[in-house]
Amino acid sequence: MSKEKLKLFLIKLQTLEGTPETTLVGSNFLYCFSESKISLNNDVTELDLVGGGYTQQAAVIGRHLAEAELIVPLKNYGDGIVPEIDALLQSSGFAKSENNGYFIYIPSNTTRASATVWCYGGDLRTSKSILEKAGNLKFDWKLNFDFSGNCYGKASFTGAGRYIVVPTDSTQPTVSQNTTAIPTLKGVTVSINGSSAYRPMSLDIEGNQPITPTTLASDSSGIGITGIDEKKIKFSTKVYKDIQATTDPFTAIVNGTEGAIDLQWGVGPKLQVYMKYAQITKVTPSTDGGFETYDLEGQVNRNNFALRFIGSSESSSSSSSSSSSSS
Repeated sequence: MSKEKLKLFLIKLQTLEGTPETTLVGSNFLYCFSESKISLNNDVTELDLVGGGYTQQAAVIGRHLAEAELIVPLKNYGDGIVPEIDALLQSSGFAKSENNGYFIYIPSNTTRASATVWCYGGDLRTSKSILEKAGNLKFDWKLNFDFSGNCYGKASFTGAGRYIVVPTDSTQPTVSQNTTAIPTLKGVTVSINGSSAYRPMSLDIEGNQPITPTTLASDSSGIGITGIDEKKIKFSTKVYKDIQATTDPFTAIVNGTEGAIDLQWGVGPKLQVYMKYAQITKVTPSTDGGFETYDLEGQVNRNNFALRFIGSSESSSSSSSSSSSSS
């Protein structure tokens, strides 16, 4: 019997877009929350035929579509260590660069990286772990920062691609777990719409990028490469209500004000989220713990967004991305 807490995920960027990787090893380990999963979502068509009597013919099984949900904590990973979520970010349409000791990820219109993910069931005995595989995965993404509750940041990736084979019995590989502590969301520096006067309790940022796998009739799965349809980054935050002279989201809406959202935490900082042209588009009065609050919603104009992790050994700019393709 498999135990949820003993599951294991591996992820690897594909060398060729449209060609899933066939060898994943312990170094491809991904630390993620237990609710993470990959699953088969088959189209099934029941045939409504008549033949002079009540009957039911075999259903037609459609394309083998893989769906993936991977949820990971946000943290740095140590000096010279590429973030474990590197493959997730690049297959979500981010380009990676390194500069002044940081790994930097920004949305790209040209990167076409895809990922292969393997999920081992939670049974550590030899040949007792059920292995599921998915390839040609691309992802939509969401970042969540909870300042008033859990006090940590996490990233959720929802993807689609090709379900490679039916599950097989396998043995979990040996992995080396990164034990760098998750930085707490206390002592943070944060600005909302260009103002550090806002006191946020939470901040959510969403990629808003629909994912569509293509059809490839020559493949046994019926699935080809996967595409990202568009990118429209949005944000939402809950902030304490204050006097207009301190925080004034209403004037920001009326004037169409653009201002930076800048979140930095940990010494260094260890991580930073930066959006230069954030625009508030909706203000909803709310309450939290008996205090009056605002629920703010908005968009990140020009998709101007950057996620930075300390730990790169590069002191000057360098970049890399995957853009080769194969149908």
